[in-house]
Amino acid sequence: QSVSGPFIREREGDVVSELVRALHRNIDVVADVKDILSRNGIAFCIEEKVDRASVDGYSFFERGIPYIVLTRRYDRIENFAFALIHEVGHIYCHYTDDSRENCRLSIPEYDNESREEREANEYAANALIPNRDWKNAPKVRLTPADIQKSYTHWAAEHNLNKWIALGRISYETGMYKFRSDESRKIG
Repeated sequence: QSVSGPFIREREGDVVSELVRALHRNIDVVADVKDILSRNGIAFCIEEKVDRASVDGYSFFERGIPYIVLTRRYDRIENFAFALIHEVGHIYCHYTDDSRENCRLSIPEYDNESREEREANEYAANALIPNRDWKNAPKVRLTPADIQKSYTHWAAEHNLNKWIALGRISYETGMYKFRSDESRKIG
């Protein structure tokens, strides 16, 4: 993979904002993500599937260029968005302080969520839906259908992708029983 622009650490906010807008729009999102990252000096590719491995993404630096590799283990926008921004978080928070060039976590560290994994998870969640907005999300304790309806409406009011909002609900509560539709696929 190649890049068309330089990697400039100080552009983090602009890069993340542009990515988040593209992810919530979810129209030709893979091409948009690749273009945004390339212009900002980050190489990107998708490996459709890694046999017998539960890997959603990986990031590393090589010869001064950050790389993000995502899998399509799940062909859903909420997984794609979270994995992408999680890896962006690793690049900006963990790899640019000159202490190392890539993530070398052991399986036990990964399985037990190391400090860096927790930070990247928080980075992704807050970038996709800022915590200040998430605190004002509907407070509902009803059936999955009622939750889905309420959060779909809330997401539309805030110009968010409903599946990214529902994905955060799933991640935080363990509730995954929402009715899928075509808009859930990576656009």
